[in-house]
Amino acid sequence: MKTGKISELMLNRSVFKLFRHRRKDIVAKPTSGVDAGIMHMNGDELVAISTNPVLLELDELGKSAIYYVANNLACVGAEIVSVVVNILMPACSDEKDIKVIMNDLEDECGKLGIEVMGGHTQMTDAVNKTLVTITGLGKIKNSYNLGNIKEIRSGFDIVMVKWAGMQGASVIATKSEEQLRTRLKQELIDSVKSLKLDISLLEEARIAQENGAYYIHDITQGGVFAGLWELATATKKGLEVDIKLIPTLQDIVEVCEFVDVNPYALDSRGAMLVVTDNGQKLVETYLDNDIDAAVIGKIAEHKNKLIINEDEVRYLDSPSSDELLKYLENK
Repeated sequence: MKTGKISELMLNRSVFKLFRHRRKDIVAKPTSGVDAGIMHMNGDELVAISTNPVLLELDELGKSAIYYVANNLACVGAEIVSVVVNILMPACSDEKDIKVIMNDLEDECGKLGIEVMGGHTQMTDAVNKTLVTITGLGKIKNSYNLGNIKEIRSGFDIVMVKWAGMQGASVIATKSEEQLRTRLKQELIDSVKSLKLDISLLEEARIAQENGAYYIHDITQGGVFAGLWELATATKKGLEVDIKLIPTLQDIVEVCEFVDVNPYALDSRGAMLVVTDNGQKLVETYLDNDIDAAVIGKIAEHKNKLIINEDEVRYLDSPSSDELLKYLENK
C-alpha cells in the first residue's frame, strides 16, 4: 500500500462501512469531508470531537498538532476547549525532546485559552520518528451546518480561502533550502518557509459561519484537488471548478516547479473551502479583513466533479498520495 491517507474507496469499504449507528445522541457520524464527529450532551448543547496524527520536526509538532484539530473543530462551528495528547517517540529520544513538544503544546494552548486534559507519552521501537496524535474537544454554539449542508443547491458558489500548496511548499522550502538557493532568491525561500506560521483557520471559519456558509472544510493532505473531492462527497453534489481561479502564490509555484510537484495536490493546511449562496459577498468580507479568498467554482446540477482549464474539461481524479509524501520519499 502507498503511504499517506488511504483511498476514499478503501476508507468507505474497510472503515466507514464497518461502523454501526447506535446512539441517538451522536448526530454526525464519520464520513469523508466532515472534519469532526458531533454529539448531543445536555439539552441542546453540542460537543464536537476531532483527532489528527502529526509527523513533523520536533520544533513544529506542538503548534501544528493544536491547529490541525482546532481547525477541524472550527469548520463544524465548534470552539476548541481542550485536547488529549498521545506521543510515541523513538527509543533514542531523550527528555529534552519531550520538553520541546510539551512547551510548544502549552504555548499554543495558552494562546487559545484551552487545556491539555490528559494523554500518554511513550518511548518505543515501533516508530523511527516522533508521532503525536492529538484529539480535540470543542463546544458548538451555532449548529449552522448540521442541517444546512442538505440545503446546498446547484449554482451555489465554492470559495477558497488562502493558497494552494501552502503547507507542503513550506516543508519543501525548509528541507531543500540549500538546493533551492541554486535558482531562487533567499527572500522567496524564506517567504515560503514562513507559510507554516499561517496555519490557523479559526478567524476564517468564524467569518464563514457569520456570513451564512453552508459547508466549510479545511484542506489538508492531497491538497485542493483532494479537498474538492471530499467536498463533493460530503455534500453529495457535483462541482465545476476553474483551475485558473484557484488561489496560490507565485513563490509557492516557483518552489513546486523546482522540485516538480503539483501545488494543487500538495498539502494545503491553512487553506479551506466554503460553500455559500453568495460567494462574491463572502470574498469581499474576507478581503476587508485582509484575508485572501476567491470564488473558484460552483455546485453543479450533475454529479460529476469537473476541473476546467480554458477549453479543456477533465474529471477530477480520486485523491492519491499527497505530493509532499512523494517528494519526501524520493528525496
